[in-house]
Amino acid sequence: VNAALNGCATPPTATVTATPTPTPSPQATPTATATATATATVSSNPNATLANIQTNIFSTSCTNVGCHDSASHQGNLVLVDAATSYANLVNVPAANIAGTKSGLVRAVPGDPASSFLFTKLSMPTPYDSLYGLRMPNTGVPLTAAQIQLISDWITQGALP
Repeated sequence: VNAALNGCATPPTATVTATPTPTPSPQATPTATATATATATVSSNPNATLANIQTNIFSTSCTNVGCHDSASHQGNLVLVDAATSYANLVNVPAANIAGTKSGLVRAVPGDPASSFLFTKLSMPTPYDSLYGLRMPNTGVPLTAAQIQLISDWITQGALP
């Protein structure tokens, strides 16, 4: 406006207007606002217990003569009962040469992908040049549901 009065040919092109912020009255009471928060829910598999795995998988598929029985203890691993299986699996370094060099642990509570046990059970072929044979290497291979049960047990903390 002053520019037009002073003889300038071009009036200002923009103006800034301040808007006062309302001040809350002393009687105003703050109200709580609900906020939605997304949380991840880990589903629990009630069948994923070591006792169930021992009875239905380890004792039937892993403790055959020449495998993970007390006499043979392939890979320095014995799976004859739940207590022995737990002591030989959870937070125990892999005995396989490649697994040892890689620093792998047989069962890492909460992390099946980092667990050597899960790797040995879920290999795509029976033979793998890095970690040896897929388990079990004799008899009937484990089903996808059996491997998932072991994965669920590890995910849920690999409890005794």
